[in-house]
Amino acid sequence: SLCCFLGQPFETTILTNGAVANVICSILLGNRFNYDDQTFVNLIRIINENIRLAISPTLQLINFLFPFLDFLPGKHRTFLSNEEIIRTFLRKILKENRQDLNIDSVRSFIQAFMVKQQEVNNNNNIIVILA
Repeated sequence: SLCCFLGQPFETTILTNGAVANVICSILLGNRFNYDDQTFVNLIRIINENIRLAISPTLQLINFLFPFLDFLPGKHRTFLSNEEIIRTFLRKILKENRQDLNIDSVRSFIQAFMVKQQEVNNNNNIIVILA
């Protein structure tokens, strides 16, 4: 919180990103995180790092021209490792949402999507059009 800095200058990016991430998590996941939750802080750090890496010319060049170089060490390996950490976290959240799913009491956007997905899968008369 802002009072902890006692009038001293500080980097606002972490607090701002945390606030925005909590709003998004509240809508998508149905719950928010404490700002001192280590998992939450680590995820924000990883996402910030991946954004910085994704806009770096080196990583863009490797991904576009030399995708076969993924096995070599470098920034792209860090990006892929961070991406896997985020995917693991999201898989865990999806599994929890699926286990706690109550059609009569939807808590999040993810659960609303799962309910709609079940409705579509149960409707045998639906026609799927792919563009």
